[in-house]
Amino acid sequence: MNKKVFSIFAMILCVCFCFAGCNLFPENETAIKNQIVVETGGVTISREDFINGYNNYYSTFYNQANGDSNVALNSLIKYLVSKELYLNDAKKLVENGVITLTNTEKNYLWHTTYTSIITNIESFEEAVKKELDKQEEDKDEEDKKQETNFIYTPYEKKAKIVFNEETKQYEIVIIKKILVVKTNEEGEDEYEYVEISEALDYDDDNLELFDINYVYESIAKNKLYSDKQELTEEEQENKLITMESLRRYVNQLKDNEEGKNLSTISKEVFEREVNRIYNILYENMLINKLYEYKTEGININSEDFLNFYLSKVKASYDRYYKDPDVFIKELTTTVGSANYYGSYGSGSNSIADVFYVPTKDLTENFFYVTHIVVNLTETQVQKINKLKEYCEANGKSEEYYLEEFNKIVPNTSDEVINQVIDIMFKLEKGNITQAEYDQKLLEIIGSKLLMVDERDSEGYVTEDVKTIQEMIASLYRELDEIYVKYYGVKDTEIVLHGHSYIPTETGVLANGAINEQAVLDYQNERADKFNEYIYKYSVDTGTIQIQNSIFGGSSENWYLYAMGDGETDNGFVDQFVECARELYKNGTITGVNTVLMQNWQTKDGVETLQTQSTAFSTMMYGGQVNNLFECFDNEKFTLEDLLAEEAGNGKYYSLYKMDQYRLGLTMNKTLFDLVFEEYYNAMYEEKVAVYEDEILKDIDFTPNLDVIKDLLY
Repeated sequence: MNKKVFSIFAMILCVCFCFAGCNLFPENETAIKNQIVVETGGVTISREDFINGYNNYYSTFYNQANGDSNVALNSLIKYLVSKELYLNDAKKLVENGVITLTNTEKNYLWHTTYTSIITNIESFEEAVKKELDKQEEDKDEEDKKQETNFIYTPYEKKAKIVFNEETKQYEIVIIKKILVVKTNEEGEDEYEYVEISEALDYDDDNLELFDINYVYESIAKNKLYSDKQELTEEEQENKLITMESLRRYVNQLKDNEEGKNLSTISKEVFEREVNRIYNILYENMLINKLYEYKTEGININSEDFLNFYLSKVKASYDRYYKDPDVFIKELTTTVGSANYYGSYGSGSNSIADVFYVPTKDLTENFFYVTHIVVNLTETQVQKINKLKEYCEANGKSEEYYLEEFNKIVPNTSDEVINQVIDIMFKLEKGNITQAEYDQKLLEIIGSKLLMVDERDSEGYVTEDVKTIQEMIASLYRELDEIYVKYYGVKDTEIVLHGHSYIPTETGVLANGAINEQAVLDYQNERADKFNEYIYKYSVDTGTIQIQNSIFGGSSENWYLYAMGDGETDNGFVDQFVECARELYKNGTITGVNTVLMQNWQTKDGVETLQTQSTAFSTMMYGGQVNNLFECFDNEKFTLEDLLAEEAGNGKYYSLYKMDQYRLGLTMNKTLFDLVFEEYYNAMYEEKVAVYEDEILKDIDFTPNLDVIKDLLY
């Protein structure tokens, strides 16, 4: 059982108080709840243990097993038994001083226990507020929602490339982090994992160690205002709501413990809940520490790593040599689609498996694009359909249709966007007031409004709303400012999107000299800005890094859309394809354009415009699909160029280059990151397998079904 699974389950349990110890056995029948489901290897799983595990984990295993109840049951039993075996092993290592917890880690456990309790309390507070009709007065807040697909999750590198001055070689260094505590501007503790090199002077030996009283005191201070003599009306109201929520929370816990012959004194009930959550977190940390200890000593040899990369290239080459169409199929299959079909056991390669680009036998070139999508409203789509129906019924010309069409759809022409950019600058410089800006904006864009919601970093829709023209104008001007930063010449005017810039410094790329790193920095900075707008505004989940599956899990997606300049259009609507290919012909990486996509579908001889995929697409060109290392050809594979010591650079410079090229440009994972994770995970799993095979040998996971058959059938 991989430690990641234990981590996920632990966090689930921290907030699953409603099912904790749910009473599914008759009251006071102690003998029944103590019946043994499994007894093996010195570990005993009672009926009560099984019920708790069943309530908290079974559905997860059931989904993972695609609805196979027998597989799910076996996985659950193995998980429950394995967890106890691993914990016993970890506790022995703690007793012997082999595994230790720092004072920071000990305090972090209580801090996380507190935040988990607060999450539970606040779930009750929402119900209390509704009953008291104390929701936000602004009714728009009732519609505030979290779109989890759009939560941006920055990538944390697992290793880095460093140059060894002694050996004159580039090496792979696994990043190791430690937990530190910092004090923020509000005087609150913030826990953060940082690289060891960043915490050389960090010493937590003198930290005051927390205990359960930390949780009580934090709740009293932060939720009940115990440190204040006088409360505002709002604070008094919040305090009353919290107190009522705590009462309901404790009553829910009492209901869960009914029939267990436990004390019903509220303070003791709540104390058991705090300790329950703490123990979950503590045990999870122990298991993580155990796995860290068992997998110590993993080192990555540069040459072995590059050979592994070459094996990936060879595997791709072999597939495409037999059938070049396989390359096109894999390149245009998204990670999300591959995972979806893979969930059914069929398996599917995707763009993530493309490590070689054929240099012949292809009739077209392939390239990457990404985009920000803002849908037209249903009303606008309906108006267009009615217009088309009217024109066909009355024999109206194409010119008439287009004229009326443009009265429905917002105008995002370059002329309009440039004018919006102009008044944005005037507002910021104080040349016009907000009221004047609003008036001028309406004069520019007219009455055909399309509003765009903005999401925050946690995926919540905020109160900030822009017109589609303002969103595009804001993006264009920020991209222009990045251009000026790199290509501007001091005191020399540059006009971009109708606005005149006078750079105060000369950019590193202004003199036209080739500076590969500066070009990459420029492209990455523009891509990062575009990525920011994707997460704020786009409704297209295909460009999002975290792909959620229908089974409740998620996977990483680090790629743009790939398409060809010939026949391969990846099924996109015509306007998207035309705009993408125009950007490709222009050849400017991170170049942008906006187009209105129209998804017309014919059914029963009637062509209608569909709401889905009928939208404004602000598109960025991500570059041509090609091999990172052009040393490969269709005749011979060699590591000679990868392993060579380039002039002016050390040996294994290829590793450094691999870590400079992102996957899909707007994503923050590099080719090195992708290959390293697979390579490291293989070594990690091998060490884990050796440990698990040893500790789980001779363990019988067969449950006594007679004890639990009433729960299963």
